[in-house]
This record gives sequence, structure tokens and C-alpha cells, in this order.
Amino acid sequence: MPERNGYTRKQMAYTVAQAHLDGLLVKVTCQHCRITRLYLPKDLLTLCGPIGIHEIAQWFRCEKCDQKHNMVADWMAVYGPDVRMLRVRRLVRVKYKRVPVWKDGPL
Repeated sequence: MPERNGYTRKQMAYTVAQAHLDGLLVKVTCQHCRITRLYLPKDLLTLCGPIGIHEIAQWFRCEKCDQKHNMVADWMAVYGPDVRMLRVRRLVRVKYKRVPVWKDGPL
């Protein structure tokens, strides 16, 4: 059988909303800096909408190297003694930047 490259249909169909119901976390890692952050799927659902795991990484940018193309996302199940040991980032608020757009025209 040939090797599979990328995500299967089942993995693409599993969304952030379903991960929230199953109690999973989203692990986003920068492959260049090796920095890993954990997020609650409920917060990502508020920020990004009901997207799959293959689309989550494009919403993030590394804080250290400031690049987007090195980001990788994956699901993470937490159980047992690890529950209290993990540091999870939580969404406090979303700030919108107001940028004026000007158009030149006759008086």
C-alpha cells in the first residue's frame, strides 16, 4: 500500500467543537523554536470557528521567531496526574485593531 501524506478524511472531519465535547486539548508547536503551547478547544472555537486540526496551525504565529509556516497543531488527551501539571493558555478577550481606509476623490 502507498504511504499516506497528510490527514485522512476522518481526521479532517474531526473539528474543534467535537474536541471540546471529548475533553481534548490543542497542542500547537513551532518546529523551528521547539516551543509548545496548549489551548482549550472552546477558546479556539470562539476565535477561529468550527475548523479541523489541519487548519488550526495557520491561525498562529510563533512568539519567538515570528513565523507562521513552522507551526504544527495536534490533539492531546489529558488524564491522570497530568491534569494539574499542564499550563494551558486561555482566551481572555479579542482585541480588534481599527485601521482607517482612505479613498481620494474629487471635491
